[in-house]
Amino acid sequence: MLDLSTVEMVDGGGLGLLVFLHKWTRAAGIQLKLVNPCRLALAMLIRTGLASVLHVSSIDDVVEIFCNSELCDLERDSSSRILLDQSQRQINAGGPASRCPALRS
Repeated sequence: MLDLSTVEMVDGGGLGLLVFLHKWTRAAGIQLKLVNPCRLALAMLIRTGLASVLHVSSIDDVVEIFCNSELCDLERDSSSRILLDQSQRQINAGGPASRCPALRS
């Protein structure tokens, strides 16, 4: 999972790095998910056709995936702890993660 929420723009170098990460994770049997890109970054991914190749999700999608899976023990790995930290901030702010019972504990 790669959080793009603070990335304001993506140039050719950034797009190349995303393609490299996609190929590298796929070769390792891992699915790379780009989470919460800003409007300009998402527009660049769409214009270049990479949005159809890379897995792009909103934070709402990611929270829903975790809440509907059996991964309720979010302390298993560092990726989950990062998501838990982000989700906890959203819970405190009344964001979409506040609807997930598994994250409220």
